[in-house]
Amino acid sequence: MEVAVGFDAAATPVAAAQAYLNFDPTVLQVIDDRGDPAATVNPGQLFAAAGWQVLQNAVDNSSGQINFAGGKKPQTGTDATGDSGFATLKFRVLQPADSTSVNFNSADSGGLRQTKAVSGFQDVTGNLEGLTFSIRR
Repeated sequence: MEVAVGFDAAATPVAAAQAYLNFDPTVLQVIDDRGDPAATVNPGQLFAAAGWQVLQNAVDNSSGQINFAGGKKPQTGTDATGDSGFATLKFRVLQPADSTSVNFNSADSGGLRQTKAVSGFQDVTGNLEGLTFSIRR
């Protein structure tokens, strides 16, 4: 199963973004294009189209965490506008489950792993509600 992670930067151009996700590692596994367990995720088209650079890219399938961050390159990158493709996640279902979720860590979750988008030095994330999806098997 493939999931695209993006953001809508229609109102405020975004200069950097970070996505911290949690999943149940007994049910799901992040995989690469070959179907092998992955240590990273695929950056979205934003990184080539807008001249962004990956700042953090790590998958821990044993703890069920994805840490991905990026931003525009100094002098050559541009702020993201419109609907921006940030990353592509590929999952394998390891065992049957009624449902399971992949959740974004938000500011409400506390700690350092906070999903957000910034314009300049200002957080413009908005509401993260509805960014949880369920897998049914």
